[in-house]
Amino acid sequence: DPPRATPSHTELYRAFRGSTELSGGQPQEGTSEAVSMPSRTPLTLLWHLACCVVWRSGGAQGLRRLSMSRNLGSESPQWRPSAHLRQLLASPTPAILSMPCAYDALSAKLVARAGFPLTFMTGFGVSAVRGFPDSGLVSYGEMDASAREICNALRPYKLPCIGDGDTGYGNELNVKRTVKGYAAAGMAGIMIEDQVAPKRCGHTKGKSVVATELALGRVQ
Repeated sequence: DPPRATPSHTELYRAFRGSTELSGGQPQEGTSEAVSMPSRTPLTLLWHLACCVVWRSGGAQGLRRLSMSRNLGSESPQWRPSAHLRQLLASPTPAILSMPCAYDALSAKLVARAGFPLTFMTGFGVSAVRGFPDSGLVSYGEMDASAREICNALRPYKLPCIGDGDTGYGNELNVKRTVKGYAAAGMAGIMIEDQVAPKRCGHTKGKSVVATELALGRVQ
């Protein structure tokens, strides 16, 4: 079949209308009524801030079909985010997993309700909502608090989240504490960078990396 068009803002809005938090009423998913949505509503703006996504083909229907796959492992007595993530990565299809970013509980719920299989807690976003650039100004404690809020919001959806661990917030002992803290919060995985601390956002200029031995030490 030929690839379908990327879903429009209106299609995305319809996909989100099942959320009583956003609609202010009962879920209305599946209705065929016309939707009038201004081009610059807060929902549209929030969507663009939260998600840097390569869409799968299939449009809005593809989003709903994909939502069926997010409950892998849900039959087990206790859902484990890390096991769910490993299951997603081990699956031969799809070849690419779309992973929008979340920075708080609301953006995490938007990702889950849109039907994506996983999400990523972005350090850039967590810094931005606190009014800071992503240049090492946000502490481990603030990131850990955001991780707990996001994971609590995602738990009912059984949606795994990978956490941005920056450089681990110190030496090897700090990295160990960061990994344990994110795991206790409910994160399915963590990203540790090899930048010099204080680090800078990955898409900005002026970055430097540590020696190979130090980078390996953070992982070990």
